[in-house]
Amino acid sequence: MNNTLNQEKDIYKVSRGFQIAFAALEYFISILVGTTYLAKLGSAVGLDDGTIGLVTSFLALGCSFQLVSIFLGDMMNKKRNIILFTAFNQLCFLLLYLVPFIRLPSGTRIWIFIGLILAGNILLNIVAPRKTAWSRGLVREGHLGRYSALNEIVSLVSGMLFSFAMGAIIDALEAQNRLMLAFGIIGAVIFLLSACCTVCLLVSKQKPLPKRVEEKPLLRIKSAFSDRATLLLIPLYVLWNIAIYSTTPFFSTYAINELGFSMTVISVISAAYALLRAVISRPFGALGDRRGFVGNLTIGIFAFAVSLVVIMLGGRASYVIYQMLYAVVMACTNSALIILIFNNVAEEKRPNSLAVLYSLGGVSGFLTTLAVRPLVNYIQAQGNEFLFLENVYAQQVVCVIGIAFSILSIIYTNTVVRRMERARKEHLA
Repeated sequence: MNNTLNQEKDIYKVSRGFQIAFAALEYFISILVGTTYLAKLGSAVGLDDGTIGLVTSFLALGCSFQLVSIFLGDMMNKKRNIILFTAFNQLCFLLLYLVPFIRLPSGTRIWIFIGLILAGNILLNIVAPRKTAWSRGLVREGHLGRYSALNEIVSLVSGMLFSFAMGAIIDALEAQNRLMLAFGIIGAVIFLLSACCTVCLLVSKQKPLPKRVEEKPLLRIKSAFSDRATLLLIPLYVLWNIAIYSTTPFFSTYAINELGFSMTVISVISAAYALLRAVISRPFGALGDRRGFVGNLTIGIFAFAVSLVVIMLGGRASYVIYQMLYAVVMACTNSALIILIFNNVAEEKRPNSLAVLYSLGGVSGFLTTLAVRPLVNYIQAQGNEFLFLENVYAQQVVCVIGIAFSILSIIYTNTVVRRMERARKEHLA
Protein backbone atom coordinates (compact mmCIF):
# COMPACT_ATOMS: atom_id res chain seq x y z
CA MET A 1 0.00 0.00 0.00
CA ASN A 2 2.78 2.42 0.93
CA ASN A 3 4.61 1.57 -2.29
CA THR A 4 1.49 2.39 -4.28
CA LEU A 5 1.15 5.77 -2.57
CA ASN A 6 4.80 6.58 -3.13
CA GLN A 7 4.48 5.59 -6.80
CA GLU A 8 1.41 7.81 -7.22
CA LYS A 9 3.25 10.65 -5.51
CA ASP A 10 6.15 10.26 -7.96
CA ILE A 11 3.78 10.19 -10.92
CA TYR A 12 2.02 13.46 -10.09
CA LYS A 13 4.68 15.39 -8.16
CA VAL A 14 5.97 17.34 -11.17
CA SER A 15 2.43 17.93 -12.39
CA ARG A 16 1.45 19.46 -9.05
CA GLY A 17 4.37 21.86 -9.43
CA PHE A 18 3.16 22.90 -12.88
CA GLN A 19 -0.38 23.33 -11.53
CA ILE A 20 0.91 25.67 -8.82
CA ALA A 21 2.85 27.65 -11.44
CA PHE A 22 -0.27 27.79 -13.64
CA ALA A 23 -2.37 29.12 -10.74
CA ALA A 24 0.17 31.90 -10.11
CA LEU A 25 0.37 32.87 -13.80
CA GLU A 26 -3.43 32.89 -14.09
CA TYR A 27 -3.56 35.07 -10.98
CA PHE A 28 -1.20 37.55 -12.66
CA ILE A 29 -3.61 37.81 -15.59
CA SER A 30 -6.54 38.32 -13.22
CA ILE A 31 -4.65 41.24 -11.64
CA LEU A 32 -4.26 42.88 -15.07
CA VAL A 33 -7.99 42.65 -15.76
CA GLY A 34 -9.03 43.42 -12.17
CA THR A 35 -10.89 46.44 -10.86
CA THR A 36 -8.09 49.06 -10.87
CA TYR A 37 -6.65 48.10 -14.25
CA LEU A 38 -10.12 47.56 -15.71
CA ALA A 39 -11.20 51.04 -14.60
CA LYS A 40 -8.13 52.69 -16.17
CA LEU A 41 -8.49 50.74 -19.40
CA GLY A 42 -12.25 51.34 -19.55
CA SER A 43 -11.75 55.09 -19.10
CA ALA A 44 -9.29 55.13 -22.00
CA VAL A 45 -11.82 53.33 -24.19
CA GLY A 46 -14.54 55.82 -23.28
CA LEU A 47 -16.61 54.18 -20.53
CA ASP A 48 -17.94 56.47 -17.79
CA ASP A 49 -17.58 55.58 -14.10
CA GLY A 50 -21.18 54.37 -13.83
CA THR A 51 -20.81 51.95 -16.74
CA ILE A 52 -17.49 50.65 -15.39
CA GLY A 53 -19.17 50.04 -12.02
CA LEU A 54 -22.08 48.27 -13.72
CA VAL A 55 -19.76 46.01 -15.73
CA THR A 56 -17.74 45.20 -12.59
CA SER A 57 -20.95 44.33 -10.71
CA PHE A 58 -22.17 42.02 -13.46
CA LEU A 59 -18.83 40.21 -13.40
CA ALA A 60 -19.77 38.95 -9.93
CA LEU A 61 -22.52 36.98 -11.66
CA GLY A 62 -19.97 35.26 -13.88
CA CYS A 63 -19.75 32.34 -11.49
CA SER A 64 -23.32 31.39 -12.43
CA PHE A 65 -21.93 30.28 -15.80
CA GLN A 66 -20.15 27.46 -13.99
CA LEU A 67 -23.47 25.63 -14.33
CA VAL A 68 -22.87 25.56 -18.09
CA SER A 69 -20.02 23.14 -17.48
CA ILE A 70 -22.58 20.64 -16.19
CA PHE A 71 -24.49 20.81 -19.49
CA LEU A 72 -21.27 20.24 -21.42
CA GLY A 73 -20.70 17.02 -19.51
CA ASP A 74 -17.61 14.83 -19.74
CA MET A 75 -16.27 16.69 -22.77
CA MET A 76 -15.17 19.39 -20.31
CA ASN A 77 -13.10 16.86 -18.37
CA LYS A 78 -10.81 16.32 -21.36
CA LYS A 79 -7.42 17.94 -21.03
CA ARG A 80 -7.55 19.32 -24.58
CA ASN A 81 -10.87 21.10 -24.02
CA ILE A 82 -9.79 22.56 -20.67
CA ILE A 83 -6.69 24.00 -22.37
CA LEU A 84 -8.72 25.39 -25.29
CA PHE A 85 -11.30 27.09 -23.06
CA THR A 86 -8.50 28.56 -20.94
CA ALA A 87 -6.63 29.81 -24.01
CA PHE A 88 -9.73 31.48 -25.49
CA ASN A 89 -10.59 33.02 -22.11
CA GLN A 90 -7.11 34.54 -21.88
CA LEU A 91 -7.23 35.64 -25.53
CA CYS A 92 -10.31 37.73 -24.70
CA PHE A 93 -8.39 39.42 -21.87
CA LEU A 94 -5.43 40.06 -24.20
CA LEU A 95 -7.69 41.66 -26.81
CA LEU A 96 -9.05 44.05 -24.17
CA TYR A 97 -5.73 45.89 -24.20
CA LEU A 98 -5.85 46.21 -28.00
CA VAL A 99 -9.27 47.91 -28.03
CA PRO A 100 -7.83 51.42 -27.35
CA PHE A 101 -5.79 51.07 -30.57
CA ILE A 102 -8.83 50.28 -32.74
CA ARG A 103 -9.81 53.18 -34.98
CA LEU A 104 -13.59 52.87 -34.73
CA PRO A 105 -16.34 55.12 -33.33
CA SER A 106 -16.29 55.39 -29.53
CA GLY A 107 -19.63 53.58 -29.14
CA THR A 108 -18.39 50.62 -31.20
CA ARG A 109 -15.20 50.33 -29.18
CA ILE A 110 -17.19 50.40 -25.94
CA TRP A 111 -19.40 47.51 -27.08
CA ILE A 112 -16.35 45.52 -28.21
CA PHE A 113 -14.73 46.15 -24.83
CA ILE A 114 -17.82 45.08 -22.87
CA GLY A 115 -18.27 42.02 -25.09
CA LEU A 116 -14.66 40.91 -24.57
CA ILE A 117 -14.68 41.33 -20.78
CA LEU A 118 -17.97 39.42 -20.48
CA ALA A 119 -16.87 36.67 -22.89
CA GLY A 120 -13.55 36.25 -21.09
CA ASN A 121 -15.22 35.90 -17.71
CA ILE A 122 -17.92 33.55 -19.00
CA LEU A 123 -15.29 31.22 -20.50
CA LEU A 124 -13.20 31.50 -17.32
CA ASN A 125 -16.11 30.36 -15.16
CA ILE A 126 -17.26 27.59 -17.48
CA VAL A 127 -13.88 25.88 -17.23
CA ALA A 128 -13.15 26.81 -13.58
CA PRO A 129 -14.71 23.70 -11.90
CA ARG A 130 -12.80 21.38 -14.23
CA LYS A 131 -9.46 23.10 -13.58
CA THR A 132 -10.05 22.89 -9.84
CA ALA A 133 -10.98 19.20 -10.07
CA TRP A 134 -7.88 18.57 -12.20
CA SER A 135 -5.37 20.26 -9.89
CA ARG A 136 -6.83 19.01 -6.58
CA GLY A 137 -7.31 15.54 -8.04
CA LEU A 138 -3.52 15.16 -8.25
CA VAL A 139 -3.19 15.48 -4.47
CA ARG A 140 -3.32 12.51 -2.11
CA GLU A 141 -6.03 12.46 0.52
CA GLY A 142 -4.87 14.10 3.72
CA HIS A 143 -2.57 16.55 1.93
CA LEU A 144 -5.09 18.91 0.30
CA GLY A 145 -4.77 21.56 3.01
CA ARG A 146 -1.00 21.90 2.66
CA TYR A 147 -1.17 21.80 -1.13
CA SER A 148 -3.85 24.52 -1.23
CA ALA A 149 -1.83 26.62 1.22
CA LEU A 150 1.33 26.32 -0.90
CA ASN A 151 -0.73 27.24 -3.95
CA GLU A 152 -1.97 30.40 -2.22
CA ILE A 153 1.47 31.35 -0.86
CA VAL A 154 3.11 31.20 -4.29
CA SER A 155 0.28 33.15 -5.95
CA LEU A 156 0.00 35.80 -3.23
CA VAL A 157 3.70 36.57 -2.80
CA SER A 158 4.60 36.50 -6.50
CA GLY A 159 1.36 38.33 -7.35
CA MET A 160 2.20 41.12 -4.93
CA LEU A 161 5.60 41.64 -6.54
CA PHE A 162 4.09 41.42 -10.00
CA SER A 163 1.40 43.97 -9.15
CA PHE A 164 3.97 46.43 -7.81
CA ALA A 165 6.10 46.05 -10.96
CA MET A 166 3.20 46.52 -13.39
CA GLY A 167 1.81 49.41 -11.35
CA ALA A 168 5.18 51.15 -11.46
CA ILE A 169 5.37 50.75 -15.24
CA ILE A 170 1.89 52.23 -15.73
CA ASP A 171 2.53 55.14 -13.35
CA ALA A 172 5.87 55.98 -15.02
CA LEU A 173 4.48 55.90 -18.55
CA GLU A 174 1.28 57.72 -17.61
CA ALA A 175 3.36 60.50 -16.07
CA GLN A 176 5.03 60.84 -19.50
CA ASN A 177 1.62 60.87 -21.26
CA ARG A 178 2.42 57.50 -22.84
CA LEU A 179 -0.47 55.48 -21.45
CA MET A 180 -1.07 53.77 -24.80
CA LEU A 181 2.46 52.36 -24.66
CA ALA A 182 1.65 51.02 -21.18
CA PHE A 183 -1.43 49.26 -22.59
CA GLY A 184 0.70 47.74 -25.35
CA ILE A 185 3.24 46.46 -22.81
CA ILE A 186 0.51 44.93 -20.65
CA GLY A 187 -0.99 43.26 -23.73
CA ALA A 188 2.41 41.72 -24.50
CA VAL A 189 2.76 40.59 -20.88
CA ILE A 190 -0.66 38.89 -21.00
CA PHE A 191 0.39 37.12 -24.22
CA LEU A 192 3.54 35.76 -22.55
CA LEU A 193 1.64 34.75 -19.41
CA SER A 194 -1.00 32.97 -21.51
CA ALA A 195 1.67 31.08 -23.45
CA CYS A 196 3.28 29.97 -20.17
CA CYS A 197 -0.14 28.92 -18.81
CA THR A 198 -0.71 26.75 -21.88
CA VAL A 199 2.70 25.09 -21.47
CA CYS A 200 2.00 24.38 -17.77
CA LEU A 201 -1.28 22.67 -18.63
CA LEU A 202 0.19 20.73 -21.57
CA VAL A 203 3.00 19.19 -19.50
CA SER A 204 0.79 18.55 -16.44
CA LYS A 205 -0.61 15.05 -16.12
CA GLN A 206 -4.33 14.56 -15.54
CA LYS A 207 -5.61 11.88 -13.21
CA PRO A 208 -8.25 9.79 -15.03
CA LEU A 209 -11.77 10.16 -13.64
CA PRO A 210 -13.74 6.99 -12.84
CA LYS A 211 -15.74 5.81 -15.83
CA ARG A 212 -19.48 6.42 -15.61
CA VAL A 213 -22.53 6.33 -17.84
CA GLU A 214 -22.91 9.59 -19.75
CA GLU A 215 -26.19 11.34 -18.92
CA LYS A 216 -28.28 13.88 -20.77
CA PRO A 217 -27.75 17.54 -19.72
CA LEU A 218 -30.95 17.84 -17.67
CA LEU A 219 -30.19 14.56 -15.91
CA ARG A 220 -26.70 15.84 -15.08
CA ILE A 221 -28.25 18.94 -13.48
CA LYS A 222 -30.70 16.76 -11.59
CA SER A 223 -27.88 14.47 -10.46
CA ALA A 224 -25.79 17.43 -9.26
CA PHE A 225 -28.66 18.84 -7.23
CA SER A 226 -29.60 15.45 -5.79
CA ASP A 227 -26.15 14.66 -4.38
CA ARG A 228 -26.61 14.59 -0.61
CA ALA A 229 -23.29 16.22 0.31
CA THR A 230 -23.81 18.99 -2.25
CA LEU A 231 -27.30 19.70 -0.91
CA LEU A 232 -25.98 19.91 2.65
CA LEU A 233 -23.24 22.34 1.61
CA ILE A 234 -25.54 24.69 -0.36
CA PRO A 235 -26.90 26.55 2.73
CA LEU A 236 -23.33 27.04 4.01
CA TYR A 237 -22.19 28.57 0.71
CA VAL A 238 -25.27 30.81 0.54
CA LEU A 239 -25.07 32.01 4.17
CA TRP A 240 -21.35 32.69 3.94
CA ASN A 241 -21.64 34.62 0.67
CA ILE A 242 -24.44 36.74 2.13
CA ALA A 243 -22.21 37.58 5.10
CA ILE A 244 -19.32 38.54 2.80
CA TYR A 245 -21.23 40.44 0.11
CA SER A 246 -23.43 42.41 2.49
CA THR A 247 -20.30 44.15 3.77
CA THR A 248 -16.98 43.84 1.91
CA PRO A 249 -18.04 45.41 -1.45
CA PHE A 250 -18.56 48.72 0.38
CA PHE A 251 -15.25 48.81 2.28
CA SER A 252 -13.01 50.00 -0.57
CA THR A 253 -14.83 53.32 -0.97
CA TYR A 254 -15.04 53.54 2.84
CA ALA A 255 -11.25 53.42 3.09
CA ILE A 256 -10.76 56.10 0.42
CA ASN A 257 -13.71 58.46 0.92
CA GLU A 258 -14.62 58.24 4.59
CA LEU A 259 -11.27 57.31 6.15
CA GLY A 260 -9.18 59.31 3.68
CA PHE A 261 -6.47 56.73 2.96
CA SER A 262 -4.22 57.50 0.00
CA MET A 263 -3.66 54.86 -2.70
CA THR A 264 -0.07 54.49 -1.50
CA VAL A 265 -1.18 53.65 2.04
CA ILE A 266 -3.82 51.25 0.72
CA SER A 267 -1.13 49.52 -1.36
CA VAL A 268 1.00 49.08 1.76
CA ILE A 269 -1.96 47.67 3.70
CA SER A 270 -2.74 45.29 0.82
CA ALA A 271 0.88 44.12 0.77
CA ALA A 272 0.79 43.48 4.54
CA TYR A 273 -2.47 41.55 4.06
CA ALA A 274 -0.93 39.38 1.33
CA LEU A 275 2.20 38.65 3.36
CA LEU A 276 0.25 37.73 6.49
CA ARG A 277 -2.10 35.48 4.52
CA ALA A 278 0.87 33.79 2.88
CA VAL A 279 2.59 33.19 6.22
CA ILE A 280 -0.41 31.67 8.00
CA SER A 281 -1.90 29.68 5.09
CA ARG A 282 0.54 26.79 5.48
CA PRO A 283 0.00 26.24 9.26
CA PHE A 284 -3.77 26.40 8.85
CA GLY A 285 -3.59 24.02 5.88
CA ALA A 286 -1.61 21.51 7.95
CA LEU A 287 -4.04 21.94 10.85
CA GLY A 288 -6.98 21.20 8.55
CA ASP A 289 -5.28 18.07 7.20
CA ARG A 290 -4.78 16.78 10.76
CA ARG A 291 -7.97 17.93 12.52
CA GLY A 292 -10.47 18.47 9.71
CA PHE A 293 -11.59 21.62 7.90
CA VAL A 294 -14.76 22.29 9.86
CA GLY A 295 -12.52 23.74 12.58
CA ASN A 296 -10.66 25.92 10.06
CA LEU A 297 -13.93 27.17 8.64
CA THR A 298 -15.23 28.03 12.10
CA ILE A 299 -12.07 29.96 12.97
CA GLY A 300 -12.25 31.86 9.69
CA ILE A 301 -15.92 32.82 9.98
CA PHE A 302 -15.48 33.84 13.62
CA ALA A 303 -12.49 36.00 12.63
CA PHE A 304 -14.69 37.68 10.02
CA ALA A 305 -17.37 38.47 12.59
CA VAL A 306 -14.72 39.94 14.89
CA SER A 307 -13.31 42.02 12.02
CA LEU A 308 -16.77 43.49 11.40
CA VAL A 309 -17.08 44.40 15.07
CA VAL A 310 -13.74 46.21 14.72
CA ILE A 311 -15.04 48.14 11.68
CA MET A 312 -18.10 49.17 13.70
CA LEU A 313 -15.80 50.80 16.27
CA GLY A 314 -14.66 53.24 13.58
CA GLY A 315 -11.35 54.97 12.94
CA ARG A 316 -8.48 54.43 10.54
CA ALA A 317 -6.79 51.87 12.80
CA SER A 318 -9.94 49.74 12.69
CA TYR A 319 -9.60 49.34 8.91
CA VAL A 320 -5.98 48.19 9.22
CA ILE A 321 -6.94 45.65 11.91
CA TYR A 322 -9.86 44.51 9.73
CA GLN A 323 -7.51 43.81 6.81
CA MET A 324 -5.17 41.74 8.99
CA LEU A 325 -8.10 39.75 10.38
CA TYR A 326 -9.43 39.29 6.85
CA ALA A 327 -6.12 37.63 5.95
CA VAL A 328 -6.92 35.05 8.65
CA VAL A 329 -10.45 34.72 7.26
CA MET A 330 -9.26 33.93 3.74
CA ALA A 331 -6.45 31.63 4.92
CA CYS A 332 -8.99 29.55 6.84
CA THR A 333 -12.09 29.60 4.63
CA ASN A 334 -10.85 29.78 1.04
CA SER A 335 -9.33 26.30 0.95
CA ALA A 336 -11.70 24.77 3.51
CA LEU A 337 -14.77 25.41 1.36
CA ILE A 338 -13.21 23.57 -1.59
CA ILE A 339 -11.74 20.74 0.48
CA LEU A 340 -15.11 20.02 2.12
CA ILE A 341 -16.38 19.26 -1.39
CA PHE A 342 -13.42 16.98 -2.17
CA ASN A 343 -13.80 15.17 1.15
CA ASN A 344 -17.53 14.51 0.89
CA VAL A 345 -18.47 14.36 -2.80
CA ALA A 346 -17.66 11.35 -4.99
CA GLU A 347 -14.71 11.96 -7.32
CA GLU A 348 -16.73 11.82 -10.55
CA LYS A 349 -19.30 14.28 -9.17
CA ARG A 350 -16.89 16.92 -7.88
CA PRO A 351 -16.76 19.18 -10.98
CA ASN A 352 -20.58 19.41 -11.04
CA SER A 353 -20.71 19.98 -7.29
CA LEU A 354 -18.14 22.79 -7.56
CA ALA A 355 -20.21 24.38 -10.33
CA VAL A 356 -23.45 24.22 -8.34
CA LEU A 357 -22.05 25.50 -5.07
CA TYR A 358 -19.98 28.37 -6.47
CA SER A 359 -22.79 29.41 -8.82
CA LEU A 360 -25.43 29.54 -6.09
CA GLY A 361 -23.01 31.18 -3.67
CA GLY A 362 -21.99 33.82 -6.20
CA VAL A 363 -25.54 34.64 -7.27
CA SER A 364 -26.71 34.94 -3.66
CA GLY A 365 -23.74 37.24 -2.95
CA PHE A 366 -24.50 39.46 -5.94
CA LEU A 367 -28.19 39.72 -5.04
CA THR A 368 -27.22 40.54 -1.46
CA THR A 369 -25.06 43.45 -2.60
CA LEU A 370 -27.92 44.74 -4.76
CA ALA A 371 -30.31 44.49 -1.79
CA VAL A 372 -27.97 46.24 0.67
CA ARG A 373 -26.89 49.02 -1.71
CA PRO A 374 -30.09 51.11 -1.26
CA LEU A 375 -29.55 51.07 2.52
CA VAL A 376 -25.99 52.35 2.06
CA ASN A 377 -27.20 55.09 -0.31
CA TYR A 378 -30.01 56.06 2.09
CA ILE A 379 -27.69 56.48 5.09
CA GLN A 380 -25.24 58.53 3.05
CA ALA A 381 -28.08 60.71 1.71
CA GLN A 382 -29.24 61.34 5.30
CA GLY A 383 -25.85 62.78 6.24
CA ASN A 384 -24.62 59.60 7.95
CA GLU A 385 -27.62 59.30 10.27
CA PHE A 386 -29.65 56.15 10.75
CA LEU A 387 -32.57 55.68 13.14
CA PHE A 388 -31.32 57.02 16.50
CA LEU A 389 -27.65 56.92 15.47
CA GLU A 390 -25.75 60.06 14.47
CA ASN A 391 -22.38 60.37 12.74
CA VAL A 392 -22.44 56.72 11.74
CA TYR A 393 -21.15 55.54 8.39
CA ALA A 394 -23.25 53.21 6.25
CA GLN A 395 -20.42 50.68 6.19
CA GLN A 396 -20.59 50.43 9.97
CA VAL A 397 -24.34 49.79 9.88
CA VAL A 398 -24.20 46.97 7.31
CA CYS A 399 -21.68 45.17 9.53
CA VAL A 400 -24.67 44.12 11.66
CA ILE A 401 -26.00 42.14 8.70
CA GLY A 402 -22.63 40.50 8.11
CA ILE A 403 -22.25 39.55 11.77
CA ALA A 404 -25.74 38.02 11.88
CA PHE A 405 -25.11 35.82 8.85
CA SER A 406 -21.64 34.92 10.11
CA ILE A 407 -23.22 33.58 13.29
CA LEU A 408 -25.75 31.60 11.24
CA SER A 409 -22.86 30.21 9.14
CA ILE A 410 -20.99 29.10 12.27
CA ILE A 411 -24.10 27.41 13.69
CA TYR A 412 -24.78 25.57 10.43
CA THR A 413 -21.12 24.56 10.04
CA ASN A 414 -20.92 23.09 13.54
CA THR A 415 -24.20 21.22 13.36
CA VAL A 416 -25.01 19.98 9.86
CA VAL A 417 -21.56 20.11 8.20
CA ARG A 418 -19.72 18.72 11.25
CA ARG A 419 -22.21 15.86 11.43
CA MET A 420 -21.61 15.12 7.73
CA GLU A 421 -17.84 15.09 8.25
CA ARG A 422 -18.18 12.83 11.29
CA ALA A 423 -20.30 10.37 9.30
CA ARG A 424 -17.66 10.32 6.53
CA LYS A 425 -14.86 9.54 8.99
CA GLU A 426 -16.90 6.77 10.61
CA HIS A 427 -17.57 5.28 7.18
CA LEU A 428 -13.86 5.36 6.29
CA ALA A 429 -12.98 3.76 9.63
